[in-house]
Amino acid sequence: MHLPPLHMTVLLPSEYPSATHPIIESMAIEHAWLSGTFMQVLCNTLTNMWNENEFVLALWVDSIQTGEDMLSSLDILEPSCGILQ
Repeated sequence: MHLPPLHMTVLLPSEYPSATHPIIESMAIEHAWLSGTFMQVLCNTLTNMWNENEFVLALWVDSIQTGEDMLSSLDILEPSCGILQ
């Protein structure tokens, strides 16, 4: 399973990466089969990947591109999670 195309606008604060994470300003996905819950969980998951003094954007891209690994870490493969519509 792979995610459909994902469009993100990310802001890099002047304190990034030493003191703060990138800010996801907007995120949109091209297909309606994923609920808004998925988008919130994905945003939180990406934000939580940041560690102080770490450039995390490449990790975000890699994690999203791996598809099933990211989906399984979000528990979206479980029918009861309510993320798939």
